[in-house]
Amino acid sequence: QAEVPCIVEYIMGAQQSIAADDTRAGPLCIQSFEDEDWTPCETACNLLTAESWTLLDGDLIASCDSNDFTIIPSAGELTSWIGKLRRARHYCVYREAPDHIKNSRDAVYAAVCGDANALEFAPEIYRHDRDIVMAAVKRECQIFQDIAEEFRADRDVALLAVRSNGKLLQHAGKALHRDRDLVAAAVKTESSALLLYPPECWDVDLVLSAIPKTLGSAFRSFMNNEHVKQVFGQRSFIMAALEKDPFILQFASKDLKADKEIVLRTVQLQGKALQHASYKLQSDEEIVAAALAQNPQALQFAAENIKSNRDVVLELVKKDPEALKFAAKKLQADEVVSATAYAAYIAQKVQV
Repeated sequence: QAEVPCIVEYIMGAQQSIAADDTRAGPLCIQSFEDEDWTPCETACNLLTAESWTLLDGDLIASCDSNDFTIIPSAGELTSWIGKLRRARHYCVYREAPDHIKNSRDAVYAAVCGDANALEFAPEIYRHDRDIVMAAVKRECQIFQDIAEEFRADRDVALLAVRSNGKLLQHAGKALHRDRDLVAAAVKTESSALLLYPPECWDVDLVLSAIPKTLGSAFRSFMNNEHVKQVFGQRSFIMAALEKDPFILQFASKDLKADKEIVLRTVQLQGKALQHASYKLQSDEEIVAAALAQNPQALQFAAENIKSNRDVVLELVKKDPEALKFAAKKLQADEVVSATAYAAYIAQKVQV
């Protein structure tokens, strides 16, 4: 057996990796087939064992002992299978392939590109091959929850998965739950991923990006979470958040919606956010004046005494005739007010 590596290298241009204390029964023999399907290997490889091998420029490497036999197919055969496996949309194509194809790294890679579930039926060594695992996750992110633990703790593999489905963050290694960038990618598709991140590490941008975009059970579940309620009850958080999105006032606690400083700053940025202020502040002259100055149509959210104020409405319709529809009914029927609104409307049309 000591001469085997030399024989392999001389005859096939490859190196056989054999442990010094190998005690396998039976002599190891090396064969080459020189017909139209098989040719001797002329290119050296780093490792050729019964567990791991790859195609070398389309040439054959064959090794056998009394217990095992491993071959590499010709370039034509493997190329044909690679194309077939890449196009396949079900792992059954891989499972029905010949054993020497299923044991090919290139074939396994092609198979998971066609159907990620083929990874489950691949040789163990390839289920621990990072490139093959990443290809499988890229093809079907859900496979992430079933891959080896070492890859679920791999940041790059986890990032590939959570970009497609943020829910998969729960299957990532615990240490990755503290990775802000990974969490930020996850919350874009799954708000609940934020809850895996330590609340003391939450920041305005991360929380705002996690808020569900549509109302529904997911929205209610997220907003009813105790940690989420706590953060929206923090004055400093709301003050910082409304600078990015004034409408965030709607999620603030009841006390903060009645905070004049917070509401005043909010309506200065977006008048229509007045709708989320407390009822008391919706009739506050300073607050309402700031809201109307920013957007005359904020009148729709002002208290009735503001909507019935003829002087206020008259000034508003000069700036935006659309504001008239939010005034009190009696002012909508007022000839002077309605004429002023119509004149402003015509003036805008002429300018356009």
